[in-house]
Amino acid sequence: MIRIRREILNRTSEHGLTLIELMFAMVVLTVGMAGALSLMMYALNSNNRNRMDTNATSVAVLFLRQTSTVPAFQNLTVTVTDCAGTSISINTTANSVGTPGPALLSSGNVDFTNNYTTAGYSGTYQICKANGQFSSYDVRWKVTTITAYAKLITVGVVKKGEVGNNGSTFYAMPVTVRGIAGS
Repeated sequence: MIRIRREILNRTSEHGLTLIELMFAMVVLTVGMAGALSLMMYALNSNNRNRMDTNATSVAVLFLRQTSTVPAFQNLTVTVTDCAGTSISINTTANSVGTPGPALLSSGNVDFTNNYTTAGYSGTYQICKANGQFSSYDVRWKVTTITAYAKLITVGVVKKGEVGNNGSTFYAMPVTVRGIAGS
């Protein structure tokens, strides 16, 4: 009889979960869900940064192509118009001594650490977004003489800082593209 009673007690103690086991399972599930949420937030932010980089690269290529349409031996002005209707004049005058145009870093990239605003060699290009909003990009270019029939065009673009809903400022890395135009 004692043996039967022990077997009955052992069986009843293993049915279901205890409160401690249930709480431990909930903690593990909560930690897993928090990790998944942080990964999703990182993916969304990464997607936004990639979109800004792609737009900056597209703007740089647009300016490079427009500047490349002018033969190296000519000094003309080409105009680019953004979606807001703002026209930016691109001066294609090349110079071998380093001016005009923005300063270049030792890597050959455009230097965005200063407030360079010279007409004909810099401008603000806007890309239209939904709801009538704009994304503004600081565009700077330098045209350098290589030979009488070839010029090096360096275009740098960086997205101007935007303030997010929580007051934080978004930062984007500058993009620099280079091309050689000839006649």
